[in-house]
Amino acid sequence: MLLVAADATPRQYMLLSTHSPNRTTVTIAPPTSPHLTMTALSSMLDHDTLHADAAAMTSQLVAWRRHMHRHPEVAFAEHETSRFVRETLAEISGLVISRPTETSVMARLIGAAPGRVVAVRADIDALPVHEENDVPYRSTVNGAMHACGH
Repeated sequence: MLLVAADATPRQYMLLSTHSPNRTTVTIAPPTSPHLTMTALSSMLDHDTLHADAAAMTSQLVAWRRHMHRHPEVAFAEHETSRFVRETLAEISGLVISRPTETSVMARLIGAAPGRVVAVRADIDALPVHEENDVPYRSTVNGAMHACGH
């Protein structure tokens, strides 16, 4: 499930389900604090649906992570990694994808109304370290691995 703030007052959130093409808009009155927590929002949604969405995503998320772990690229050399991220994001409808640099990707989901913005950032570079782990998704690149946990 992708959660995007689309309007400031009252707050509207568009929920894009991962296992169906349905789009649901939920309108929530402004909270007493300036930030609506994920816990507060999740209490207003159907937990069975949230759980089903998370379960439906798990194997794909693990596969993407393992692919990236097997094919690490150090900082400013993430050409294949950024290609993989761009191609993966291109499969999600409604995103405007750009490449600010040769080794970066930016995707924007533009809501129907002006308002607050949610930003998510992820590092994709590996460290120049030899991987010694013996796991199926071990780095295939000698001298590079995703070792710092981002």
